[in-house]
Parts: sequence; structure tokens; C-alpha cells
Amino acid sequence: MSEVNLALEGHVSQSTTLVVNGVSYSANLAVEGPANNDWEDGCSSTFKERTAWWSLLLPKLAFITTIKIYYRSGKNKEMYRFRLYFSNLTYVGSEDDVLCYIYSDSGYPNVIQQKTCNIPTKTFFFVNRRSASTAVVELCYIEIFDNLAFNVTARHGSSEESLPASLSIDGNTTSCISSISTNYYLQIDTGFLCVINMVYIALRGCPFEKYGDNCEFLCSTNCVGHCNLVTGNCSLGCLDGWTGNKCEQGQCFRNCSKNCISPPCHHVAGECKSGCLKGWKGSNCIEECTSGYFGVDCAGFCKGCFNLSCDILEGNCEFGCNEGFHGENCEIQEKGNSVDKDSPDQQYDELGMENVSAYQDLSGPSTQNTYDQINTAYINTTLR
Repeated sequence: MSEVNLALEGHVSQSTTLVVNGVSYSANLAVEGPANNDWEDGCSSTFKERTAWWSLLLPKLAFITTIKIYYRSGKNKEMYRFRLYFSNLTYVGSEDDVLCYIYSDSGYPNVIQQKTCNIPTKTFFFVNRRSASTAVVELCYIEIFDNLAFNVTARHGSSEESLPASLSIDGNTTSCISSISTNYYLQIDTGFLCVINMVYIALRGCPFEKYGDNCEFLCSTNCVGHCNLVTGNCSLGCLDGWTGNKCEQGQCFRNCSKNCISPPCHHVAGECKSGCLKGWKGSNCIEECTSGYFGVDCAGFCKGCFNLSCDILEGNCEFGCNEGFHGENCEIQEKGNSVDKDSPDQQYDELGMENVSAYQDLSGPSTQNTYDQINTAYINTTLR
């Protein structure tokens, strides 16, 4: 579709207006022409200030495609780090502002610039900003083009069903209409111009996640959303952990844990694919075994070690064995200490009643344990 210079149709303004000897260098001079960089032919200019800007407010939402800028000749130093912003508001600095371009190359920019943005907007801003000095905007001429078919009416027809015609004018190059027919038309009404393509044409696009002349290639699975229909580059960027035009290169900022058995680890989450070295646990192998545990995945338990103190690698006891245990790691329990805890004898021992007599039980505190109850029942039976 053809393009229209919107700079001639909107309302222009700037942050301040320079006035010298009664001559005002107002914002409209940047759209009146001629299209050159000569200060003598008329250029707009602000005063020097921390943030200087020139803006174009459009009468309605438009799809901006190309911006051509003629800055004042010999003043390219003042253009350094200039920015192009888009907004649906009438002022710059909102959280909703969209940054199309910022000059970040080394050296000063050329005074003639042409940038492609492809962004729907109502307001355009050319911004110069300085934090430690002052900035100025001096535009001699500017052209701002839009896609004439954006946000207008489209109709089409053929002998077979097809997707809505609005997909051909939504500004998204990845959403297309498709039809193969000898009786087809596409009509786009801009309000003052109709464009009609008829008969023996085929409009075609690729299914989602495919690209190429015949849609024979798959987009990278690491793309965020769709990829470019021609190049396959990821249009909206990459998923975490990937970089490159097609998001096929790993992008890693952290090293895998040194406690992984062997590399690699997961490029996003850092999980150790081969597992953890002895003494460590967790998906990233950064958690040390807690007291009493050791070995692979901290699955070993050093129950025979005094105070459950053992090293996290092999389970070697640091302060010797508990009573009743022996062996290199105190892992062998002596037979004399393997009495069943549920047996009456073990209950007796655990209560510490080996040297307590029936008389002591009856004359002691009123609190009774299992052994007290047995003793009391025996004495009562004897005294009857």
C-alpha cells in the first residue's frame, strides 16, 4: 500500500521555542520545508534545556512506518543519543511510551536519518535529553509516513471460504488471508481512496510457527510468539536462556553448581542433569546434607554415630560411636543392644526400674507407670 506523510496533517509542538531578534523558530517550520538541512531556509528550534522535544499529534491512530529526519547542518553533535518515542498521550515521559529508536553508536550521527518503526500511535516525539548538561532540538524538515491501509475498511470475496479481510490491514505481517481462486477481489477503503485487486491473484501466508517461501521451515521453539515469515528470526525476542536472531544460542550468565556430578546443567534453571555429588541435594545441588545424613542425595543416615555427627560424604563418625554400635562408620549394632522395644523387658529398662522395689513403688509419688501398675496389682493379690 502507498504511504502518506502525516507530518502535514497533524498538530506540531515543541518543549520550548527559540526566539532571536524577534524571529521565532517555531515547531511548524520542521514540516513546511524545503527538505534540506539549511538553517537559513527555516528550521524549528527549542531553547537549551535538560530535556528538549518536538512532537506531532495525529488526528487519529495511525500505523507509523518510516520517519525521515533533516537535522540542522553542522549540529550533529547535538543529535547524539537522540530518541524516537511513540505515545497515545500528548506528553512524553509516560510509562506507556514506546521507544522506537535511540542512537547509541560511537561518534556523532548523520544529520539526515531514516528510521523504520512499524508502530501504531497517535503521538510522535523526537527527544534529546542530557543529565549533566543541556540539550536542544533543531529540526529543519521531518517526514512521518504511515501505512495507508491501517485501521481502514477491507473487503474481499472469492468462490471459497477464507479468513477475514481485516487481517490484511492490521499492521501485523504474520497474520494473512489466504485464497486460491480465479474469481477473487480485495477492496480496501481508506475513506477517500479505494484500491481493488481482482482476478487471478493468490494471497498466501504460512501457518503459525512456520516460515519460508513454501512454509517449509519451523520457527525456533525458543521464540516468544511467532517468527518472521521470510527470515525465521524471532520477532518478539527469545525465551529465557536463549539469544540470537533465531534464539538458537544459549545465553548463560551463571555457572552450574560445582556440586553437579558433571556438566551441563539446565541452561535456564541450573538443574544438575547428572545429579549431585555426595553430600549435596536439591535440583541445583546447592543444599548441604543436614545433620545425621550423608552420601548421594543425602540418603544415608548415620544412626550409630554419637550425636548423629558424621561427615556428609561417606558418613564417617566425627566423635565415635553410640553405645552398642561399632564398625568403621558405627554401622554395626551389637546384638545385646537389639532388644525389641515393644517387649516388657525393654519397657522396664527404658523406665529405669531395674533397682526399684515394690515397697518403693507404693511409698513413692502417686504418679504410676506401667511397672508401678503391675507391682501394685501383684501386692494387692498377695495381701488378700
